[in-house]
This record gives sequence, structure tokens and C-alpha cells, in this order.
Amino acid sequence: MSVGVDNTQWAAFSAPRRIAVVGASPRPGPMNFAQRLTRNNTHLGFAGTTYFVNPRHESVFGQPCYPDLQALPEPVDVCLINTPAQRVLGAVSAGVATGVRSFVVHSGGFGETGAEGLRLQAELHAQCGEAGAALIGPNCLGMYHSRGPVALYGADIPPGIRRGGLAVLSGSGSVSVSMLQLGQAVGLHSLVSTGNEAVTTAEDILEHLVEDPAVTVIAMFVEALRQPDKFRTLARRANALGKPIVALKAGTSEKGAAAAGSHTGAMVGAGAAYRALFDELNVMAVDDFEELRETVRALAVLSQRSPTGPGVAVAGMSGGKLSVVVDLAERLDMPIASLSPRTVHQLDTALALPAETHAQNPVDVGAGFRSGKPATENLADCVRVLASDPAVGLVLVQQSLSGTGLANELERGWAQAVVDAAADIAEPVVIASEFPVPPTPEELEVDSVPVLSGLRPALCAVRAYTRWHRRAGHAWTPPETFRPATSPETILDRLRDRHGLLTPEETGQLLVAYGVPVVPTWHISAETDLDTLDIEFPVVAKVVSPDIAHKSDAGGVVLGIESLAELRTAYRQIHDNIRHARPDARVTGILVAPHLERGIELFMGSRVEPGLGATVAVGLGGTLVELLGRPSVVAAPLDQATAHEALTRMTGAKILHAFRGGPAADVDSLATTLCRLGQLTSDLADRLVDVDLNPIIVTHSHRGGLVADARIVLD
Repeated sequence: MSVGVDNTQWAAFSAPRRIAVVGASPRPGPMNFAQRLTRNNTHLGFAGTTYFVNPRHESVFGQPCYPDLQALPEPVDVCLINTPAQRVLGAVSAGVATGVRSFVVHSGGFGETGAEGLRLQAELHAQCGEAGAALIGPNCLGMYHSRGPVALYGADIPPGIRRGGLAVLSGSGSVSVSMLQLGQAVGLHSLVSTGNEAVTTAEDILEHLVEDPAVTVIAMFVEALRQPDKFRTLARRANALGKPIVALKAGTSEKGAAAAGSHTGAMVGAGAAYRALFDELNVMAVDDFEELRETVRALAVLSQRSPTGPGVAVAGMSGGKLSVVVDLAERLDMPIASLSPRTVHQLDTALALPAETHAQNPVDVGAGFRSGKPATENLADCVRVLASDPAVGLVLVQQSLSGTGLANELERGWAQAVVDAAADIAEPVVIASEFPVPPTPEELEVDSVPVLSGLRPALCAVRAYTRWHRRAGHAWTPPETFRPATSPETILDRLRDRHGLLTPEETGQLLVAYGVPVVPTWHISAETDLDTLDIEFPVVAKVVSPDIAHKSDAGGVVLGIESLAELRTAYRQIHDNIRHARPDARVTGILVAPHLERGIELFMGSRVEPGLGATVAVGLGGTLVELLGRPSVVAAPLDQATAHEALTRMTGAKILHAFRGGPAADVDSLATTLCRLGQLTSDLADRLVDVDLNPIIVTHSHRGGLVADARIVLD
């Protein structure tokens, strides 16, 4: 459990008057912590006092060095520790004895190094918990805060760094250094390198950033959330305050997830769970550093301006480049606005287009050469006209800014025309260059127009910004709770001694209890008298084995069985197939189910990710489920609207709407099934590993779908 950071401790971190550096050394060099710290705080104009502590030295860089914390002439607010790992606990103990309750441990050698380091880290956590001390680190670079201004930081702070509204939280020290450069460009409020988060977590610091009125944008590099429930609360609070959070999550690839032996494990791993969590909380999830940089750069300028229309208008001087922008926008699902006839007429007039030619979105301003006006004036006029269209919430101008800096006079003139036009309109305007631009294009007055580098990251930034504003400020309401026919406690009590793959009977009972529609089944074995079963043909037969996830691959499925004789033959055939394909597999019987008419095959699954909670997924299913595109993944429990949206945005969603003579799915009923699956998973999260419902078959007679096969795995 985290110790947390109270207001007094946060004040000691963000605006200390007296700092102690334990482990300070006078040995010069680029990696000397005390030297960097002194240089940083000199550049920042830190008005407080720094004390060096090391029993092996009498002075450090011309200042007295004290043998221990008790020898300091006055108490300190915060203690920085840069000693070998084995001495850190002693330094913390000494600090606590002198009244210090705020520490930054730069030293490595803890949980990142193995068993012994983990033991030391656990002791450090226990020590601080007992003392009620906050501690950033270990294995971190520390923090910078503009309030001091002060650097408790082990890398160089750019001299003259701009103050602004961007706050950065990074689990990686090297990423925090990179983010300093971005902070220099857009204005930095604070930056914290959190390291191993042995005591104080990113969520503990985020709590103070969210409530700080000077913070306008929060950027996070996340290796793992230590307190996901607290993060949920803080992200919703930030959303209510209109304060965007941008998050880059490390380690989202699904390698190794396939080892779970199920469709859900293979397709809904930790990466998808984090993305679903961020989406639920309106946190802007970005995929790489370029997207992070440009999204933050856009938000630093535009976060306090709200687009009024739902779409984006695009303009530029090159029709060829604009076609690339629109192609990319379509792939990224960025909404390109449909212009009103009035807007089209105004654009035609402004560009003096021939009678048979009409402007469209995107607007090729270069086509207006007949107007007789300078190209800069045409561009500015188009920006103003586009911004007035009710369907337009943001105007994106594709404008190359090439060469060294902004040395190209023609390009600079076009860009300045955009900036001047933006001053007259309410809608936000963005310039996107396919070439890199300087972090701070000083030759332009761009306080109101972000200049973004690279078309893909620029469009991703615009997409994130417009989507965030559509959802920002909406009060979060928990989804309605579905009460199953049998209480979750009763179900768990029945399954108290069960683990691993549930039997088909247990799986069916659990799904039925939660109102999930399943096909009726019969479980047969060598002892079953088939003549006593009331079976209506045709049927399908499937192997029942805890060791076989993909039944078809092992020859464990026979379709179109028309009689008892064929069923007996199928029984023997399945056993023979499994004996040859998987001689090691345990076979507990054969499951027989009605053969449904041909229809749409869907997959629904759910998974409980340790520390994050439940997620559910929906996509096209059947035997080719892994080849049919990534499913839609959302956090659970979920409401009907979220489930409906997940169905409509899954790959191949058009198939649900009577595609080429197929059945028209009852999407509302399918959404209800997805909600029930989410509720089941949330209720049983302490025991559940994952659930596979594949296929769910939608037919003309069962438009809401029936679960034809299911797997549930308990921990």
C-alpha cells in the first residue's frame, strides 16, 4: 500500500527552503549528482539553502560538508539520497529521526536488480510506512517544480526553462529528460521521475497535480499503475475539471498473452486492458513518443478552447499533399466535416473558382490563383470561412515548414497568414507540417496556433483533442448493476474448490445465471444411453477436454449429425482424432448441441488483469477468430451505450446489418449480452481468469445471438 503524500510533504517537494543531499561527492564529472543539482538550482535562482552530507568529505564544491544529518545547523524540508543501496535505509532512518518526512532516493540497486533488491525495497516501504514518510524513488532522477523554482533532479535542467501549465509524470528517468525538452517548448509546471515507486506512487503525485489550478495538461509515461482504483478517481476528477491527461503506456504488446491458451488470453492482454481503462476514463492514450509530443504541444495551446462542431476542416496550398492528409485521416478515424452549401458557396467566391468547379473539404487553396489576391490572403479567407461552418470544430492547415528553422520566407508568410486569421475566429486552428519544425518556432507568433510536426502524429493529436473535448466534463455515472438469478456469493461458494477450466455444465449454469443466452447441450460419455436422450437432429458434437483450447485444430468437432447412428460414429471419430492429434489430452466426454442455421459468428470474451480489473471484448468469431482483426475492448462493468459502441466499432461491424442477405443482428440484445458478461466478470474478479464465448451465432431466427461454445477459467 502507498503511504501517500500530504500537503505538507508536497510543499516540501515543490517549494523547499532547505535541502539535504546525503552522499554528496566533490569529485567532478558529468555524472556527479551534487554538481548537477547545484548547477540546476543556480540557473533556476533557487532561493533556499542546500546542505551536503557525507562523513568522508569536509567540503563539496566550496561548501561545508557535514558528517550526518544530525550535524546540520537547522532542520531540512526534504532529503535527497544518493548513496549505495545498502546505505539508503540508514539515511532514511537518520532523516526521520531529525524530523524529515519527504525523501527523494536517486540510488539504484533495489527492485530492478533482483531478489536482494526487492528485499531492500520492501524494507524501505515498511520503514516509510511506519514513519509516515513520503519517498520518491528509488532508482529515479527526482523532480523539478516551477513553484520553487527548484530542482531535486539528477539531470540537467535547460537554462531559462519556460514556466507553463504542463506537468509530467514519468516512470522512466531517460523519458523524463526527453520530456524536459518538450516542457521547454510549451512551458513546464513540474516534472517527476518516479522510478520504482516503492513508497510514493505516480497516483499519489497525480493527486496534487490534478487539484493544482496552475496545471493545465498532464503527460504520463506509464510502466504500470500501482493504484489503479485511485487513478480512476483522479482521472475522472481531471476530466470534470477540464484538465486533459495524455498517457504513453510502455509494454503494451501482446507477446506472451497467447500462452494463456484461450482466445481471450491471446487477444485481450495487459496492453488492451490499459487501453480500455484509458478510454473509459477519457485519458488520451498515445502509441509513441512522436504522438505524445505533438498531442501535448497541441493541448498546451488549445486545451482551454472547445471546438463547437463535430468535424475537422482541412486546407492547404497543395492538392496532392491534402489528398495524403485525408487518406491518413480516414485510416485514423478522424472525422472530416461535410461542408454546408453556404460554406461551399463562400469558398467558391473567395477562391474565384470556375462555375463548374466547387470547393470541398479538404480545400485546395492553391486552386484560387484566378482570384487575383495574394495566396496568403486566400488562405486566411478560407480559414475564416471554414471556421464559420456549423459542422466544423477545428481547422487544420497543412503547411510545410521546411529548411533550417523557418527560414523559407514563402512558407513563413503562409503560416503567419494562418496565425493572423486564427486571431479573428473562435474555433481552434492547427498547422501541421510534414517536416520537423523547431520546438519553439520563434519567428511566428503562435500563442494561439500550435505548429505540429509530422502528419501522422499531428492528425493523431487532433483526433485525440477533438474526442477528448466531446467527452470532457461529463459526469461519470456507474452502469446499472444486473442482479443474476443466483447471487455471486452463492456461485463462488459452489465453485470454492474448483480451479482451471470449468466443466461445460458449470459453465452453462454460470452463464444462464447471468442471463447470457446459450444453446441447450447434452454431455455424453461411454456410459451414456443415447436412446434415452431427447435430442432433435441435426446436432454438432465437440470434444470436452481441459487440455484442448482449439477443438477444431485437434479434430474434436463434427458438424451436421443427422441421426443417433451418425452421432455414435461421430463419438468414435472424435476420440480417434484426439488420440492421434493430442494423445496427452484428458477427454471427459463429448458435448452435443443443436446445429444452428448458418449465420454471423461473433466472439465475446472477458479477462481479469491483475491490478487493473475486468475488461470485455467483442469481435468477429469462429474458428478464424485470431485472423479476423482485433476485437473492441472496453473496461467492465459497462453500460448499454458503451457496449453498443463497442459492437459498432469492431472490425467488420457492417456484417451485423443484413450484409449480403445475412441476418440483421439485434445489436441491442448483443449489447445486453456484452454487459451481462462484463457484470459476471466484475462480480467474480477475485477468482476469474478469463471467459471465451466463441462462437456466438446470430441467425435469422436468433437475431440476438446464442452462445454455441464457451470456456471459463478460474484461478
